[in-house]
Amino acid sequence: MSGFHNKSGATAKIIAALQNLVAEARVIEAAALVGRDGQIIAHVTRAAAGPEALFAAVDELLAPESAHLRHLGQGTLGQVVESAASRRVMIRQAGAAALVCTVSGGYGRGGSQLPSIAGAATRLAELSQQLPPVLPKPPAQTAPSSIASPDPFPGLRVPDVPACPLTAEDCARIGALRPFVMGVLPGVTRKIYDAMEAEPQMARHMPNGTARLRDMHMAWLETLFTGDYGPDFTRRQLQIGQAHQLAGIPPVLLAANMAYLRAILPPALRGALGEGVLSEIAIGTVMRLVDYAFTLMDTTSSGLINRIGGA
Repeated sequence: MSGFHNKSGATAKIIAALQNLVAEARVIEAAALVGRDGQIIAHVTRAAAGPEALFAAVDELLAPESAHLRHLGQGTLGQVVESAASRRVMIRQAGAAALVCTVSGGYGRGGSQLPSIAGAATRLAELSQQLPPVLPKPPAQTAPSSIASPDPFPGLRVPDVPACPLTAEDCARIGALRPFVMGVLPGVTRKIYDAMEAEPQMARHMPNGTARLRDMHMAWLETLFTGDYGPDFTRRQLQIGQAHQLAGIPPVLLAANMAYLRAILPPALRGALGEGVLSEIAIGTVMRLVDYAFTLMDTTSSGLINRIGGA
């Protein structure tokens, strides 16, 4: 888990740097730090602007095999100006493994943001070095796959693995929601463990404090939003559940953790996404994913959590 140790802090600083960029350059509607895999690490938008144009620009211009990401990997990207999603798009290298991307509505006012984007790129290059290295993605799945092979999880005693409840549309929605989810996870994790520490019955199960548990919980949540929910994802959750069982983690602690997560995450997402039907659909998709991952972990924890009531 050490690879994720500084991620939450670095992400908060990255968001702050992007907020400063948008505040300084009034023509910028939205800004993002994008990794060399084409995935948005963090983004911000003006209050009056939505993220749709930014997402569309990143999808169009920064696909994994795009020339811009190839130049990023070679260290020769520099700064380029493009147009996408009816916006002016500025792309500037921010270190060896990331770039900053901004969108603005005006086509003749790009010069006013050059000093700001140059300064932001320098700061973001420093911060991006604190993030974990980008791991190669597993082969893309055309749709969420169920467990088809006779023994896809060698070494794990798996009595009954539930099928993935996510549709292809759900997976696409989760990919679009990832920046919003990543933005709220540090606060959600803090609230969960602050609440558990304040509850005497829970605190006695955490005699060594919660610092390490917070890091582990944050790392687990971040791994849920990779966009791949095939056998590799299932295997990871099963292994986590088995590790919980072998470590003797009290099932009541895990059950309380999940109960707090179910109570705290939806309103946090609602605050980031706003009110409305589309927001509730998005939150429902995220919670189905969280419930699915937790169910998988409980499968190799011998169903302890589901049996608490009868213990």
